[in-house]
Amino acid sequence: MTDELINACSELKAVFRAHGRLVARILSAPAVPRYDGFRLIGRRKDTGLLVAAVEWTRSRETRALVPFPVTWTACEYVHPEDFVPVA
Repeated sequence: MTDELINACSELKAVFRAHGRLVARILSAPAVPRYDGFRLIGRRKDTGLLVAAVEWTRSRETRALVPFPVTWTACEYVHPEDFVPVA
């Protein structure tokens, strides 16, 4: 969708939350076909390496698009001392 300059691991999840909400809102428009979900994948611009991913699915109860509880980031593996699990 866009190129984002990310300087910290905490920024990565924030950017993914914002982009996820935007895509969910676009896909919830009445004129858009009903999708069961979508995935956002983040890659480094210089190397193409995967750095983050999140999946959104349609809730059976509300039919709204909701994020999977976990946003995967490479920070958890590259910088484990900086990683703080979010419940």
